[in-house]
This record gives sequence, C-alpha cells and structure tokens, in this order.
Amino acid sequence: MSPSFARVFATIVVLAQSAAAFTVPHFVLVTERAQGCDTGDARLSQPGDFLTIHYTGYIDDSSPVGKPGKKFDSTRDRTEGPHGSHIGMPFTFQLGKNEVIMGWEEGLLDMCVGEKRILKLPPELGYGEKGADA
Repeated sequence: MSPSFARVFATIVVLAQSAAAFTVPHFVLVTERAQGCDTGDARLSQPGDFLTIHYTGYIDDSSPVGKPGKKFDSTRDRTEGPHGSHIGMPFTFQLGKNEVIMGWEEGLLDMCVGEKRILKLPPELGYGEKGADA
C-alpha cells in the first residue's frame, strides 16, 4: 500500500508560552472530528503518510515574541512560497521525515481525513524562542 493520506486540514497556532481529545498530545485541540473517525476502523495518519493540509499560523496572544495575534503564514494567502506552494494551494509533506516543525510531526498524527485541529505549540516544538524570523 502506498503511503498517502490526502486532505487533512489544520489551523496552526504557534509560539505559545508554554486541551486535548482522543489520543493527541496536550497542545492539540481537535475542533472538528470527521464523520466515521471514531469507528475504530478509520484510517488515521501515521509516519510515512503524505499529508496535504491548509494551515494558518498565528502568534499566540501569550507569546513574549512577536506581535500577539499576528498571522505570520497561511497556505490560503500565498502567491508563491516555500516548497513550491502557490496561491491558495494546500501544503503537502511526508509525516515522520522531519520536513516540518516537530509540533506538526507530533500534532498531526492520528488524524482522519477532513479532521480539523488547532495546534498551540510551545516554542521548542515550533521555531524556538526567537520565532520564525530568527
């Protein structure tokens, strides 16, 4: 079976100071569980899967770095960007290959297709104490 997993959606909130449901890390809030995801035989994301996501990154209100509440990145706003992404296009990466920040590697495990999550990441799981521009 080819390792692929399409259209997982997530809103990412990073640079928190430092709510969970199901079997997810403490910094993850599941905001919308996909229908059929709790049946026990649902296909969940795992290392090696290719995830295709839309995301928006905000600086958390409690962050001492950057302007609280500021949006710093979004797949939906791009005209061109890293990894060959283009305007309004989702981002695709392989889970478990260290292609993204550690908070995504951990926070996007065990997701169903169509599920929505908010990841409120501590700096060590995001871009560090200085932020994404460091």
